Amino acid sequence: MPWQWGTTSFTVDSEVYKGDINTLALIFDAPPELKGRINMLNDMNEVINAGLRYLGYPRCNSDREQLKELTQLLIKAKADWRTMDYSTIEKLTSGDVDLSQDWNGAAMRARLQRPSLVYAYPKEGFTGWMDNVAVLKGSSNLENAKLFVNFIMDPENAALISNFARYANGITGSKAYMDPEMKVAPEIVMPADAPAPDFVPPCDQEVVDFYNRIWTKLKQ
Repeated sequence: MPWQWGTTSFTVDSEVYKGDINTLALIFDAPPELKGRINMLNDMNEVINAGLRYLGYPRCNSDREQLKELTQLLIKAKADWRTMDYSTIEKLTSGDVDLSQDWNGAAMRARLQRPSLVYAYPKEGFTGWMDNVAVLKGSSNLENAKLFVNFIMDPENAALISNFARYANGITGSKAYMDPEMKVAPEIVMPADAPAPDFVPPCDQEVVDFYNRIWTKLKQ
């Protein structure tokens, strides 16, 4: 069943950087105001996919020349990054960084504490994703599992979860129970001129092996 869905992009403090934020250049060719003030997710796929989008190359990429260029881009950009950490809300709200790659729900939660934060929809593209709930085949309590799934698919309950976590969900009718701020939040409601989210399929093992080598080199 569909759970919550969202996007992965980045958040930047609009009081620190006053230019156009809707470009991955802020991460990979950082302006002076943001050098040393950037946090990236400690996530291989999100970082590599962002780099591939910036270069205009396809995802699940096994082209050796393109991956070599990607590796050079990431290593060069890393010199301007402060950290690589999943704790994006804490990084942003503490003022430790002024830009962080993050998920849209986390971005909204951070903005509610630091109002100058703005979530970007880069012209080069950004990740779309959906979490799902599944019951394992052969589960010993299958009927109870179905009851639980039905419970969280109830529109009012789905809305309660979204209101807490700040992510949209895939449950028809839940919008009626959403907090008013969820219905207009720029992190949730994408602007009309934003590119469509890029839902990346799982890559084959050859690509995963390439990515692991790039990631290991980047983290050295």
